[in-house]
Amino acid sequence: MTGITHLLFDLDGTLTDSSDGILNTIAATLLRYGVAVERDELYRFIGPPLQECFAAYLPAEQVDEAVTRYRASYNETGLFENRVYDGIPEALARLQEAGLVLGVATSKPLPPTLRILEHFGLDRYFTAVAGALPERGVHKKKDVIELALAELGEGARERCLMVGDRLHDMEGAAACGHPG
Repeated sequence: MTGITHLLFDLDGTLTDSSDGILNTIAATLLRYGVAVERDELYRFIGPPLQECFAAYLPAEQVDEAVTRYRASYNETGLFENRVYDGIPEALARLQEAGLVLGVATSKPLPPTLRILEHFGLDRYFTAVAGALPERGVHKKKDVIELALAELGEGARERCLMVGDRLHDMEGAAACGHPG
Protein backbone atom coordinates (compact mmCIF):
# COMPACT_ATOMS: atom_id res chain seq x y z
CA MET A 1 0.00 0.00 0.00
CA THR A 2 2.86 2.32 -0.72
CA GLY A 3 1.72 5.82 -1.55
CA ILE A 4 -1.72 5.57 0.06
CA THR A 5 -2.36 8.75 2.07
CA HIS A 6 -6.16 8.88 2.08
CA LEU A 7 -8.83 6.35 3.05
CA LEU A 8 -12.53 6.64 2.27
CA PHE A 9 -14.92 4.54 4.36
CA ASP A 10 -18.44 3.45 3.65
CA LEU A 11 -20.71 3.95 6.68
CA ASP A 12 -23.39 1.23 6.80
CA GLY A 13 -21.85 -2.20 7.23
CA THR A 14 -18.31 -0.85 7.42
CA LEU A 15 -18.13 1.55 10.36
CA THR A 16 -21.53 0.80 11.87
CA ASP A 17 -24.02 -2.02 11.95
CA SER A 18 -27.10 -0.13 10.86
CA SER A 19 -29.08 -3.18 9.82
CA ASP A 20 -31.75 -2.99 12.53
CA GLY A 21 -32.73 0.59 11.76
CA ILE A 22 -32.62 0.16 7.99
CA LEU A 23 -34.43 -3.18 7.85
CA ASN A 24 -37.09 -2.19 10.39
CA THR A 25 -37.79 1.03 8.49
CA ILE A 26 -37.87 -0.62 5.04
CA ALA A 27 -40.23 -3.34 6.30
CA ALA A 28 -42.53 -0.80 7.99
CA THR A 29 -42.58 1.39 4.88
CA LEU A 30 -43.44 -1.55 2.61
CA LEU A 31 -46.22 -2.59 5.01
CA ARG A 32 -47.80 0.84 4.50
CA TYR A 33 -48.24 -0.25 0.87
CA GLY A 34 -49.57 -3.67 1.86
CA VAL A 35 -46.33 -5.48 1.06
CA ALA A 36 -45.04 -7.88 3.73
CA VAL A 37 -41.46 -9.02 3.23
CA GLU A 38 -39.33 -11.35 5.34
CA ARG A 39 -36.59 -9.39 7.10
CA ASP A 40 -33.85 -11.71 5.78
CA GLU A 41 -34.89 -10.89 2.22
CA LEU A 42 -34.16 -7.18 2.79
CA TYR A 43 -30.46 -7.47 3.74
CA ARG A 44 -29.43 -7.08 0.11
CA PHE A 45 -30.76 -3.52 0.23
CA ILE A 46 -28.33 -2.30 2.86
CA GLY A 47 -25.94 -0.17 0.87
CA PRO A 48 -27.56 0.38 -2.54
CA PRO A 49 -29.79 3.41 -3.17
CA LEU A 50 -33.28 3.09 -1.67
CA GLN A 51 -34.92 3.52 -5.06
CA GLU A 52 -33.58 0.07 -6.02
CA CYS A 53 -35.10 -1.51 -2.93
CA PHE A 54 -38.55 -0.05 -3.29
CA ALA A 55 -38.57 -0.59 -7.07
CA ALA A 56 -38.19 -4.32 -6.41
CA TYR A 57 -41.52 -4.37 -4.52
CA LEU A 58 -43.61 -1.40 -5.60
CA PRO A 59 -44.93 0.05 -8.86
CA ALA A 60 -42.70 2.78 -10.29
CA GLU A 61 -45.22 5.51 -9.45
CA GLN A 62 -44.97 4.69 -5.72
CA VAL A 63 -41.18 4.48 -5.39
CA ASP A 64 -40.42 8.16 -4.76
CA GLU A 65 -43.23 8.43 -2.22
CA ALA A 66 -41.95 5.29 -0.43
CA VAL A 67 -38.43 6.71 -0.29
CA THR A 68 -39.81 9.95 1.19
CA ARG A 69 -41.80 7.99 3.81
CA TYR A 70 -38.79 5.81 4.61
CA ARG A 71 -36.52 8.82 5.12
CA ALA A 72 -38.99 10.61 7.38
CA SER A 73 -39.30 7.56 9.62
CA TYR A 74 -35.61 6.64 9.49
CA ASN A 75 -34.50 10.19 10.31
CA GLU A 76 -36.71 10.20 13.39
CA THR A 77 -35.83 6.83 14.94
CA GLY A 78 -34.17 4.37 12.56
CA LEU A 79 -30.79 6.07 12.39
CA PHE A 80 -30.23 5.51 16.10
CA GLU A 81 -31.07 1.77 15.83
CA ASN A 82 -27.42 1.41 15.01
CA ARG A 83 -24.12 0.48 16.66
CA VAL A 84 -20.47 1.11 15.95
CA TYR A 85 -18.54 -2.07 15.25
CA ASP A 86 -16.12 -3.08 17.99
CA GLY A 87 -12.67 -1.55 17.51
CA ILE A 88 -13.67 1.04 14.92
CA PRO A 89 -12.92 4.17 17.01
CA GLU A 90 -9.54 2.76 18.00
CA ALA A 91 -8.71 1.78 14.43
CA LEU A 92 -9.68 5.22 13.11
CA ALA A 93 -7.55 6.89 15.79
CA ARG A 94 -4.53 4.74 14.86
CA LEU A 95 -4.95 5.42 11.16
CA GLN A 96 -5.19 9.15 11.85
CA GLU A 97 -2.13 9.02 14.13
CA ALA A 98 -0.25 7.26 11.33
CA GLY A 99 -0.89 10.33 9.16
CA LEU A 100 -3.65 9.03 6.93
CA VAL A 101 -6.43 11.44 5.92
CA LEU A 102 -9.83 9.84 6.45
CA GLY A 103 -13.17 10.43 4.79
CA VAL A 104 -16.63 8.91 4.50
CA ALA A 105 -18.40 8.21 1.20
CA THR A 106 -21.86 6.70 1.70
CA SER A 107 -25.02 6.32 -0.34
CA LYS A 108 -26.97 7.35 2.78
CA PRO A 109 -28.17 10.97 2.52
CA LEU A 110 -25.77 13.47 4.05
CA PRO A 111 -27.93 14.85 6.92
CA PRO A 112 -28.50 11.48 8.68
CA THR A 113 -24.89 10.52 7.95
CA LEU A 114 -23.66 13.58 9.82
CA ARG A 115 -26.08 12.91 12.71
CA ILE A 116 -24.91 9.30 13.04
CA LEU A 117 -21.22 10.22 12.97
CA GLU A 118 -21.78 12.92 15.58
CA HIS A 119 -24.03 10.75 17.76
CA PHE A 120 -21.38 8.04 17.97
CA GLY A 121 -18.42 10.44 18.25
CA LEU A 122 -16.89 9.34 14.94
CA ASP A 123 -17.09 12.74 13.23
CA ARG A 124 -13.77 13.89 14.74
CA TYR A 125 -11.84 11.38 12.62
CA PHE A 126 -12.99 12.53 9.19
CA THR A 127 -11.72 15.38 7.05
CA ALA A 128 -14.40 14.81 4.40
CA VAL A 129 -17.90 13.39 4.67
CA ALA A 130 -19.92 12.85 1.50
CA GLY A 131 -23.38 11.36 1.28
CA ALA A 132 -26.21 11.16 -1.19
CA LEU A 133 -27.82 14.47 -2.09
CA PRO A 134 -31.17 13.44 -3.58
CA GLU A 135 -32.16 17.04 -4.28
CA ARG A 136 -29.13 17.29 -6.59
CA GLY A 137 -29.60 13.84 -8.15
CA VAL A 138 -26.59 12.37 -6.30
CA HIS A 139 -27.54 8.77 -5.44
CA LYS A 140 -24.86 6.46 -6.80
CA LYS A 141 -21.71 5.46 -4.94
CA LYS A 142 -19.51 6.80 -7.72
CA ASP A 143 -21.08 10.24 -7.28
CA VAL A 144 -20.59 10.36 -3.50
CA ILE A 145 -16.99 9.17 -3.88
CA GLU A 146 -16.42 12.01 -6.34
CA LEU A 147 -17.84 14.48 -3.80
CA ALA A 148 -15.55 13.09 -1.08
CA LEU A 149 -12.51 13.23 -3.35
CA ALA A 150 -13.30 16.87 -4.16
CA GLU A 151 -13.50 17.63 -0.42
CA LEU A 152 -10.19 15.87 0.19
CA GLY A 153 -8.53 18.09 -2.39
CA GLU A 154 -5.88 17.96 -5.08
CA GLY A 155 -3.99 14.70 -5.36
CA ALA A 156 -6.31 12.64 -3.17
CA ARG A 157 -7.62 10.57 -6.09
CA GLU A 158 -4.21 9.10 -6.87
CA ARG A 159 -3.44 8.21 -3.25
CA CYS A 160 -6.84 7.06 -2.00
CA LEU A 161 -8.25 3.68 -1.11
CA MET A 162 -11.96 2.91 -0.60
CA VAL A 163 -12.92 0.68 2.35
CA GLY A 164 -16.39 -0.82 2.08
CA ASP A 165 -18.45 -3.96 2.47
CA ARG A 166 -20.53 -4.13 -0.71
CA LEU A 167 -19.98 -4.52 -4.41
CA HIS A 168 -21.39 -0.99 -4.87
CA ASP A 169 -18.45 0.37 -2.87
CA MET A 170 -15.87 -1.38 -5.02
CA GLU A 171 -17.60 -0.58 -8.31
CA GLY A 172 -17.91 3.07 -7.27
CA ALA A 173 -14.22 3.20 -6.37
CA ALA A 174 -13.21 1.61 -9.67
CA ALA A 175 -15.39 4.07 -11.61
CA CYS A 176 -13.54 6.91 -9.87
CA GLY A 177 -10.17 5.48 -10.83
CA HIS A 178 -8.91 4.21 -7.52
CA PRO A 179 -8.70 0.82 -5.83
CA GLY A 180 -11.38 -0.41 -3.47
